[in-house]
Order: sequence, then structure tokens, then C-alpha cells
Amino acid sequence: MREWRQRIRFAALTVLPLTALTVLLVAAGAGAKPKSAPDFFPLRVNDWWKYRATQASGGSSELLLTVVSDQRETDGSDRRCVEVSSPSPLTRDCYSKTSSAVLLREQEYLGGGGRISLEPPRPLLKLPIRPGAAWSWSGTARANVRVDESSEVVGAEKIDVPAGRFQTLKVVTRIEQGGVSVTKTSWYAAGVGLVQQATQSSGVDSQTVLVDYSFKPKR
Repeated sequence: MREWRQRIRFAALTVLPLTALTVLLVAAGAGAKPKSAPDFFPLRVNDWWKYRATQASGGSSELLLTVVSDQRETDGSDRRCVEVSSPSPLTRDCYSKTSSAVLLREQEYLGGGGRISLEPPRPLLKLPIRPGAAWSWSGTARANVRVDESSEVVGAEKIDVPAGRFQTLKVVTRIEQGGVSVTKTSWYAAGVGLVQQATQSSGVDSQTVLVDYSFKPKR
């Protein structure tokens, strides 16, 4: 009988620590935060990006994009507006992010050019962004011109631009606008955003590359 009681005590001492360890592991797992997806379209107030746009004819210009405002939409998403200058302000583009897309909602042409609200909002990226993802949009652009476009993430690519070397995801967008066909290829890097864009159309080809940005890591 004494030997049997000793066995019971030994079994209890063995099981209790294991049970406690299990509880601790479950608690730790419950408190662990899931990994957030990489942000391929960061928009933080006061962040800026400098680009160089080059035309096929050889002409070039500098573009500065600055996040100038951030406010909450009624649907819970953030509305973030980006001012585009070259060097004087050209447009103010307002975006929002949902769990499934980055959306362009409004464009204001500064200097008296008017403002348009995109209905439905135009998706720039489908989230989470990954190779093979595809989406489309139809709407009205400036001067009530109809636009139909389709986009696809065609793969990953490492590219070099003046701002550095980036591992990117490549998005090809085919656009029909006012009887004109345009192919736009964009390269996005996680944590940085757009690092290169090429536009091809009949006689209007151009390339835009990232030259610098405000949150560039210091070496």
C-alpha cells in the first residue's frame, strides 16, 4: 500500500509541471500578435518621395510627392492625401486603404483645374499583394472620359534605381481611355512603395524612377 501511494505522488508531481507548462504555452500563444503583411503603399503624414520622369524624346522633370493629410473615413478607413509638385503643386490625390485594396478616391487639380471624385474608387493595389493577384476597374476620369483598366501582379523582380536596389513586385496595368490604349508597368517595394513606373502608348512612352525618399535608411 505504501509503495502504491508513493507511485501516485510521483505521478502527480510529474503531471502538474507539464500541465502548468501547457497552460503557459497556450497563454503565450493567445497573447502573440499575428505578423502583419508588408506595406507596399505606405502613406504617413510628412513622408515624401522624389522621382525623375523621363520622356522617350529625352525630356525629363522632377516630381515630389508629399503626404499632407490623414483623416478617418466614415467606413473606418484612413483617407490620406498626397500632393504632387514639379516644382509647383500639380495635384492632390486622396487615397484610402481597406483590408482588401489601396483605393484612389479623389483627385484635385491644383491651380484651378477642378476636382473629381472617383466612383467607384479606383483600386491601385489588391491586398494582400502577391504574384497572380488581378483586379479591374471602370469609371470616369477628367472631362467625363470613360476609363477601363485591368491589372495583374505578374511576379517578383529585383531592380536598381537611383534611390537604391529593391526587391519588388511587378504590376502590369492595361488601360483603355478615350479610345487610347496604354500599358503601365509599376514596381512596388515593401516598406517603400512605388520605385519605378513605365508607361507605353502610341508615341507617348515615359519612365519614372525613385531618386530619394524621406525615410531612407541611413548607412
